[in-house]
Amino acid sequence: MRALFITPMKAPDDPIPSGDRTIARATEHMLQRAGFETDRPTQLTSWLATPDPVRMVEIEADAAREIARLKRAAHPDLVFTYHCYDKAPDLIGPAIATYFQIPYVITEASLAKKRAQGSWAQWYAHAEKALRTASLILIPNPLDRDGLSACCASENLCDWPLFIDDTVWPIMPRWTDRPVTHLLTVAMMRPGDKMESYRLLAQALKQRDQSDWHLTIVGDGPARDDVLALFSCFGARVTWRGQLHGMALADAYADADLLVWPAINEALGMVFLEAALQGCPSLAGDEGGVSTLVHHEKTGWLVRPRDVDAFIDGLNALIGQTERLEQLAQGALSMAKARDLEQAAAQFRALIASRQWIS
Repeated sequence: MRALFITPMKAPDDPIPSGDRTIARATEHMLQRAGFETDRPTQLTSWLATPDPVRMVEIEADAAREIARLKRAAHPDLVFTYHCYDKAPDLIGPAIATYFQIPYVITEASLAKKRAQGSWAQWYAHAEKALRTASLILIPNPLDRDGLSACCASENLCDWPLFIDDTVWPIMPRWTDRPVTHLLTVAMMRPGDKMESYRLLAQALKQRDQSDWHLTIVGDGPARDDVLALFSCFGARVTWRGQLHGMALADAYADADLLVWPAINEALGMVFLEAALQGCPSLAGDEGGVSTLVHHEKTGWLVRPRDVDAFIDGLNALIGQTERLEQLAQGALSMAKARDLEQAAAQFRALIASRQWIS
């Protein structure tokens, strides 16, 4: 069985690390584990940071050429698209699925009605067309369901918990008792929501002026100097690790007592699941789909979003609380193990079997 794997937002081999890239890679591996030979049929992406009518026309023309080429290629059994929404619509999948009369699946899709008119309308229309064409839409963030329900049949919508590719994330040895609580932050350093999360975290830690914590920051990006300036007042209580990958990143999670991230405007937050696989619970703002990964008082601690006082209360409730942190660590690890690659692949095989798509 052959599946065309399309990623309008960001290619799995994009050089810039991100949660989106991680999920794309895990999704492709899930398809392979489910029994599909995957093919990335195009390098074309449609994501735009801001609406650009000229660029939109260029991308549409590129997509038309890709569609014509793919219609001459070998007959696939499935089109599977990761991350289709009104700023990164799938311009290719619907046409190919219709031409070959094969199932078309989308995961992590969303629509914001506010973009149906105005400068984003052209891209919104493409995203809506893709969603209406889809045979099945997998929903990792329950908050997206209402927007999708407005244009998609309910029988085509299916909850799809975010999972982790445990084959590339070895479980590392955990920490032992230490006199201070080791905090960890793992995030790109860029303007916008990420920078606002860093700013809130720094404000909260300034109110916790005891010497009972140490923070390690993992990440890099164009706002690096601004982030460094935010945390410079803490001196040796903050360790900078830069950008980490693979086992080095897994080891950073395993060495931490608590992942701390305000998660401003966070859709899901793959970082919370990566941390959980290493037995590291999270303190996070309860925004977007974060609560699907951080279960309050079970796998971590949720606080009111964008509220520095609430984040301070969370720090006070967890720093130095060894027994509570250990209970949360066990809950986080159990949750992550229940969301491994094999279980996701089995769930997908069951879904396509129930629809009798593949013989």
